[in-house]
Amino acid sequence: HLLELLFLEVLRKIDGDQDPILESLTDTHVKLLKKQTMSDLNKVLRSCPEFREEMWRRLGLPEDLELPDFDDEYHLYGVLSESVHGPQGFLVYLSSEANEVWK
Repeated sequence: HLLELLFLEVLRKIDGDQDPILESLTDTHVKLLKKQTMSDLNKVLRSCPEFREEMWRRLGLPEDLELPDFDDEYHLYGVLSESVHGPQGFLVYLSSEANEVWK
């Protein structure tokens, strides 16, 4: 979920079609950004260091922050997506009045 939020923030920080940062990208990368999918944004951020560093700067993140090495098809639309949107395992609900020992 955090990765999704990060990618959404990156897209929000692009100031329209005239943003100067887009000049550092190839036409192919700009087309990928316009599709606004997690895997396409991941490709652009991983393959365009100048773009990634500027986006991190705009978000107040360290410019040398690295993205996890996800396989687009397997992780971003498979394992990662499933673990984010449908966690496996048992959930335990505790009352807010539960004793500290039980938490």
